[in-house]
Amino acid sequence: ANTGTTKLGGALGILSNKFSGIALNTGVAAVSARKLAEVFHFGVKQSMDFVENLNLFNVTMGESAQSAYDFGEKISGLLGIDLSAFLRYQGVFQAITTGFGVVSDKADLMSKNLTQLTYDLSSFYNISIETAAEKLQSGLAGELEPLRRLGFALDEASLQQVAYNHGVNQSIRTMTQAQKSQIRYIAIMEQSKNAQGDMARTLIAPANALRVLKQSLVSCARAFGNIFIPAITAVLPYLIAFVQVLTKVFNAISNFFGFELPEIDYGGGLASAGDELEDTASGFDDVGDAASSAADKIKDYLAPFDELNVMPQPTESS
Repeated sequence: ANTGTTKLGGALGILSNKFSGIALNTGVAAVSARKLAEVFHFGVKQSMDFVENLNLFNVTMGESAQSAYDFGEKISGLLGIDLSAFLRYQGVFQAITTGFGVVSDKADLMSKNLTQLTYDLSSFYNISIETAAEKLQSGLAGELEPLRRLGFALDEASLQQVAYNHGVNQSIRTMTQAQKSQIRYIAIMEQSKNAQGDMARTLIAPANALRVLKQSLVSCARAFGNIFIPAITAVLPYLIAFVQVLTKVFNAISNFFGFELPEIDYGGGLASAGDELEDTASGFDDVGDAASSAADKIKDYLAPFDELNVMPQPTESS
C-alpha cells in the first residue's frame, strides 16, 4: 500500500510540475503580449502626435515654416532631441506671440530663441523639458509665479526698469499686449544668460545623457509606429462604418424590446416655481407692511436724537 501511495504521489508531482510549467509559460506569454501591445500603442501614438505637432507648427509659423523646420531638424541632429517636441514648443510660442499681436518676423525670432531656451533651462535647473516649456509659456503670457520659482523677476516694476534700460519711457500699464510680451521676452533672455547654451555645454553629463536617451527612444518608437500608420489609415474607414452599423442594430433591438427615453416635463416645473415665487413675493409685501406699521409705532417712543441719520448715497457718476 505504501509503495502504491508513493507511486501515486510521484505521478501527481510530475503532473503538477507539468501544469505549473504550462501556467508559467502561459503567464510569460501573456505578459510579453501585453508589453508588445504597449510598445505598439506607444509607437503609433507618437507617430500620430508628430503629425498633429507638425500641423500646429506649419499653421502657426506660416511662410517661415520651412526654414524653421530645417533649423529644428539641425538642432535635433546636433543635440539628439525629439524633433516632434521641438516643433510643438516652437509652434506654441509662435501662437502666443502672434496672438498678442507681435509681427511675424519678431515672433519667429522670439519663438526660436524661447524654444532653445526651453532645453537650456531644463538642463541648467535639472527639470523636465515639459516643465521648462510650461514655465516659459506662462512667463511670456504674463504669469509671474512659474518663472519666479527659478529666480526670474517679471513683475511690473522689473519690466518697467527693463523698458527704461532699452530707452523705452512709456509706462508698462499703457503698453499694448504685443509691447508687453516683447518686454517680457527681453527680461527673460537677459535674466537667463547663465543658462543659455547649458544643454550643449553639458551634453555628456549623466542627467543630459539620460534626457537625450529618452528623446531618442521616443524617436525610435515613432519610427516603429510609422510602419503601421498606412495600414491603420486604410482600415479605419471600414471600422468606423462597422461601428455605425452596429450602433443602428443595437438601437433597433432596444426599440423592439420597448426601450424609450423618459419624458421630462420641464415647463410644468418652471410654471409651479413661478407660482411659488409669486406667493413668496406676496408674503414679503405683507411682512413689509407689518414692519412699516411697527416702525411708525416705535417712533412714538424715540427721541429725535435716537434716530439714525444715514448719509444719502451719491447718484452722480462723479
